Amino acid sequence: LIGDIQLYLNATSDYVAVYYSNADLIKSANGSITTNTWHHVAVVRSGSGSNNTSLYLNGTRVAQATNTATLGASSGTARIGNYTATPSGGIHGYMSNVRIVKGTAVYSGTTYTVPTAPLASTGSETKLLLNMADGQALDSVAQNNMTLLGNADTSTTQQKFGTASLYLDGSSWATMPGPTYGTGDFTWEAWVYQ
Repeated sequence: LIGDIQLYLNATSDYVAVYYSNADLIKSANGSITTNTWHHVAVVRSGSGSNNTSLYLNGTRVAQATNTATLGASSGTARIGNYTATPSGGIHGYMSNVRIVKGTAVYSGTTYTVPTAPLASTGSETKLLLNMADGQALDSVAQNNMTLLGNADTSTTQQKFGTASLYLDGSSWATMPGPTYGTGDFTWEAWVYQ
């Protein structure tokens, strides 16, 4: 998802993982992502102690790890839906309500209540909010100019909230200027459907 640390779905073994420094930092169990189903995924880093990075799936913490590295989009570009700038290896499905929050751990503990309405801004900490308002792939906090690449487009075939979602065919993605996180807290979350 963002520069030197990425959130991705593995469609072969049906899991979600956070990739960092050439390896999976944390991942859910194989088979935890089912097809033709919306899943709420969140990655949260809180503090600098041990087990400070958590991966949540549908409101339940499924993995923890320690990551105290200085993070940011080293290329200056963040990608949504694909971890490289080449047309392969990306998400094949739909995304909705993508939110990036810098400086705040939105979720904590072992469980949280999964959002039942479109995500909203948390204030100035929200660096991206792609909630598909009005069926458009626009940043609702107006901080980023999104560029859709390949066949990435809005679609009314599947939607979590509202009338559309972002469709990605495995060879397409969206880009935006990449935020830097330093060593601070952050939250990434999205609804995904494959």
